Amino acid sequence: MKKTIESLQNHYSIPGKDTYNGDRVFSRKLLVGTMEDAEKRVFVGGVLEVYEKLIGRMLNKILFTCPERTGASTGSPVKTEQLEVGEQLCFLLQKITELQRHNYQTHSLLEKQLRHLGEIKIDDSVIQSKALGELTWMYQEASSLAEKKRQRRRRRRQAQRAKTPQ
Repeated sequence: MKKTIESLQNHYSIPGKDTYNGDRVFSRKLLVGTMEDAEKRVFVGGVLEVYEKLIGRMLNKILFTCPERTGASTGSPVKTEQLEVGEQLCFLLQKITELQRHNYQTHSLLEKQLRHLGEIKIDDSVIQSKALGELTWMYQEASSLAEKKRQRRRRRRQAQRAKTPQ
């Protein structure tokens, strides 16, 4: 996979000033910070989804500009560079899709549920009444999750203190 990525980087090369301008496409801050593993999985799932769309777009662009697809003759039975790039993009897309399917399915479900939250009609009196009825349970659940997080941190700190020789 690494060789495929390096080959594609050569094909899609950009000037060094653009490559190393200090701006990443995907921030690593969330992955190296204090975020919980479950939260990191949601973030990584979202990043993989963007990669899937990005590589799919790149693949479509290659396929629709390929000489064999447009009817132009290359005069050579050897695969063109565009076809090789297309195969490499297909390989990466397959790997990303496979990783998502086996390890990050809950991200897509969570994303749909979050999108649904944004679509709730907060001005509707029926929705307001139902939401008030569900608030007690939701508030208790949210408080419970926050307390569990505090307890895990406390346990970790205590375990660290126990390991450290004094």
